[in-house]
Amino acid sequence: MSQNQILPLILLLILILGGGYLAVNYKVKLNQQAPNFNNINLDSIKGFNPPLGNPNAPVKIIEFSDFQCPFCRKLYFETFKKVKEEYIDKGLVVWYYRDFAFSGPESLQASIASKCAREQGKFWEYVDILFENQAGENVGGFSKENLIKFAEKLNLNKEQFTKCLENNKYMDEVQKDLEDAKNLNVRGTPCLIINNDIVEGAYPYEQIKLIIEKYIKK
Repeated sequence: MSQNQILPLILLLILILGGGYLAVNYKVKLNQQAPNFNNINLDSIKGFNPPLGNPNAPVKIIEFSDFQCPFCRKLYFETFKKVKEEYIDKGLVVWYYRDFAFSGPESLQASIASKCAREQGKFWEYVDILFENQAGENVGGFSKENLIKFAEKLNLNKEQFTKCLENNKYMDEVQKDLEDAKNLNVRGTPCLIINNDIVEGAYPYEQIKLIIEKYIKK
């Protein structure tokens, strides 16, 4: 997606979701410079979502992602799942998820919905359902009706979840993720920070494994 396509989508989601926030706060311009993670304290950019894995693991991975991004889905099922089995579940890697929801209003709705699920202790389970049900950009796959249905599949309290979603309760958190991504010069999704390494794109598991092993052996 080009820079010229992204800005109108961000403005569109502002108009649709509103909530009294100033439009200027949601103008995300993808920077063409290389990501800037030099001298960054990873603890300062973990975001709000619960980590998956041991927080004291030797390898920390922070992902900036968009639930409507097809390459994010590819990374999730072809790489993340294997990393979880081989490293996260063994206490060697901890994975943090941050929202870079720039693909339009349904990306933003899905991000807020994941945090509403987080309220009831089902963040990562809801992430799984979102990627399983990805249907393209802003074609109704992540309509509020569908997002509520996903919550019901996880036996979440429907009334609580619906109220959270309809009130855009976690808009500020999603905004902060967008702002941090912009400040770090994140150019697209998925983008992984693996300790001191940066990976842009849906890299295969074998390549991510090489980076992980490099840090484990240190």
